[in-house]
Amino acid sequence: MNITHALIVVYKMLTYNRHSKGASVPCEQLLYYSDRIKILCGKFKVINHLSINKMKVIPYTLFFIFMLASCQQEETLNTGKIVEGKEIKASFTIQYSNFSIPKLRSQTSGEKEINDIEIVVFVSGAYQYTVTGKNLTTSSGNVEFNALLYSTASPVTLFILANGTDILANNPPLEVGDTESEVAVKLKNTFSAAGINGNFPMFASYSLPSGLDALIANNITGINFLRSIARIDVNANAVTSNFRLASVQAFRANNSLQIIPQSRESNSATVPSIPSGSTANINTTVITPTTTEASSLSQLYLPESAAPSEADQVSQATCVVIGGYYNGSSTISYYRMDFDSGISGHPFGQILRNYQYTFNIESVSLVGYPTAEAAATNPSSSGISSSIIVWDSNTTNMVTDGQYYLGISKNPIFLASGIGSTNTSLIDANTTYTMQWASSEGIGTGTPSTSLNNGIFSVEQINGGTSIQVTALTANSLTTDIVQYILLRSNDNNSLSLFITIRQTAFGVIPSSITISASGGEGYALVTSSSPWGSISNQSWFTANASVGDTLKWTATQNTGSTLRTGNLVVNNLNGEQASIPFQQNIPNNTVLNVYSLRSGLAYLGLGSAVNTAESRAQGLKGILTNAANFSLSGKVNCGGFNFTQSTVLPHALNATVLANINILYINLVGGISEISTAGAAASVTWLEEDPKRVMIVAFDLSANTNIMNALGVTNITYYGDVAGTYPMQFNSNTTYFSNTGPFTSYPGSPIKNPFSFRNYDANYAELSIAAYPSITPILKGPHGNCLLGVDYSRRVIYVGDIDIFSSGSGYNATPNNYIQNITGLINSDASRLIGNVWGWATNTALGVTP
Repeated sequence: MNITHALIVVYKMLTYNRHSKGASVPCEQLLYYSDRIKILCGKFKVINHLSINKMKVIPYTLFFIFMLASCQQEETLNTGKIVEGKEIKASFTIQYSNFSIPKLRSQTSGEKEINDIEIVVFVSGAYQYTVTGKNLTTSSGNVEFNALLYSTASPVTLFILANGTDILANNPPLEVGDTESEVAVKLKNTFSAAGINGNFPMFASYSLPSGLDALIANNITGINFLRSIARIDVNANAVTSNFRLASVQAFRANNSLQIIPQSRESNSATVPSIPSGSTANINTTVITPTTTEASSLSQLYLPESAAPSEADQVSQATCVVIGGYYNGSSTISYYRMDFDSGISGHPFGQILRNYQYTFNIESVSLVGYPTAEAAATNPSSSGISSSIIVWDSNTTNMVTDGQYYLGISKNPIFLASGIGSTNTSLIDANTTYTMQWASSEGIGTGTPSTSLNNGIFSVEQINGGTSIQVTALTANSLTTDIVQYILLRSNDNNSLSLFITIRQTAFGVIPSSITISASGGEGYALVTSSSPWGSISNQSWFTANASVGDTLKWTATQNTGSTLRTGNLVVNNLNGEQASIPFQQNIPNNTVLNVYSLRSGLAYLGLGSAVNTAESRAQGLKGILTNAANFSLSGKVNCGGFNFTQSTVLPHALNATVLANINILYINLVGGISEISTAGAAASVTWLEEDPKRVMIVAFDLSANTNIMNALGVTNITYYGDVAGTYPMQFNSNTTYFSNTGPFTSYPGSPIKNPFSFRNYDANYAELSIAAYPSITPILKGPHGNCLLGVDYSRRVIYVGDIDIFSSGSGYNATPNNYIQNITGLINSDASRLIGNVWGWATNTALGVTP
């Protein structure tokens, strides 16, 4: 962001504050952004508090513009300091739980729909601005959206309101400088006998103690919406033999509700937040069941209520009155039921937001009161017996048998990648329980206990079993999550069980190192992190910042020097985890490599860059080598390209003079009188050993090239003429370059998928003994289990047991992924990625660049 951008921010904020009313604009907004301009330009002094009329805003803004017209200083990236006032696109994923206990009725549309999002932003505890969430999508209990915020090094708190646009508009305006508590008490909604008109307002908060950094991927997750109301269900399934439910009604509900709770330390309400001036004078409209609902009713939603004194419980407590036909009578009688669960923290008459209260009618033995009003103003009816289940709707999983219930607030339970990382999940139960390790199928293993430890995770019941705490005993150094499972079982004859997933997330960056061509440019890395992350480079020529989601985008300038450039990129996340990624930029390399092949037999590469000068079985390979996207100054492998020359004298009389300027000696499949002579083979090995930047690629199928194989000391070879299967790739630490980190498979390219097998073209191939030659690393094995394609790193020799891996012909066992499919050099299969990496290793070795 430059100075002009900062001034545009000031202008926008001063001329358009959607949720402020009146004829003046508070000066605090100007001060807030002038401080950020001061940081950018260093030319301001403290401005006294003023009262600025809206008509004077533009002159003030122009005044700032003229003062800064000569300011040339631009912000710099990757300094480790947060740049103030930079516009940031933040992404949000927020959960909103199912508002229903299993086996009871599902949600109504109003309680689960989200039509709009407003984000109220506080900096250092003071209100600054409100923004609207954009690109809103909802699915599977999650809402996703993004919003434009402004970077700051000061602590930030976000109040996120769902279905809150009208509430902001219909309440007193938020003033810059308002505290969090002052904003909370301003935002209220009326409650009438008919309930809430429209979708239910919800609230979530998120704190960023270190501020908002423009260089961090601000992907905000792991928070839950709290609905501002409670849901009440009545279940009469157990008494249908002598009672038919006819109506449900609440008495003495509050006539207003507060959208933002006063206590915001957790995802669960612990005390009610009753707006100042609210009166408990609402008797809700009677709900009459349909035929299909005759034994169970939901859809009664109430604002929070405080517990009255014991003396006032009958006359002042919010209560539920049901009407029904007792014992076949044609007259409705009425029964009072109170919010009296007997559970600690839930006193008589208290109703908390985002809770679900389920009244289970267990028996009806007498006729009730004649009117609903009479029932509401008298003690609970003795003729009815009922129990109440109090369920926090942020409990994501709950099971119940009608009498007992067992629920958990988080499932899966996520842990950060570091050793010692912990997470606690609340348990909602009216029974005791034990824990047990389990298989992925949910089958219990080991002994049930209140404490578990398997060397990977420990799980402890804490706070009297109202929570479980999971701790990682090891660090996750993998690129995938570590997953274990447990079962919670109730102690009342094991009638209830919950299957819980524990997931320790990975933190890392792929690739683990970055190699950059001399021409510079941009590239990408994949960051695996369970929390927002950012990056810092220690070199000015290499910058990196968050792109989209888990993608890190880096940019490097051109290297015009004569030496390699190196540096280090550090990626941190908000969990305190850190990854260090070294990067290296090659020197400008206009070197054109001389590649020499033998013009006889099969798969020679021919003269010049034309693909059709190569023998047909090498045209797939030559297409890859001559495509500028692959091998060039701007290609995946940085070089000046290749000069293809060849031997035409039979037998091939290679000697020191012929080989002097060759970089890569490619001994394709020759035989008979065309084979390299014994002297030529010896000269070739000498040539190879004289310079560490020389590479030999030699084919050994069909009993060909025996002289050169003898000169290399590789003679334990078996030749085959069958179609016994494909050639499986070997995935291990010695072959990572060819499967993952090479130029054609590193991110943003795709690694070769394990398992992968190369096709067998025409049944003729050879395998060399793995046991006899431990210095040769198998890349592909043959169908009989020995080495078909391998590399000797120390001698810089690539051994090819089937020259047809360089062919674009389909042959036997072909699939779209297991052979080179074209002669244009398009990399579109795992086979072409592998061949690209094999020649990428050979090219970089010949250039003296560490592959």
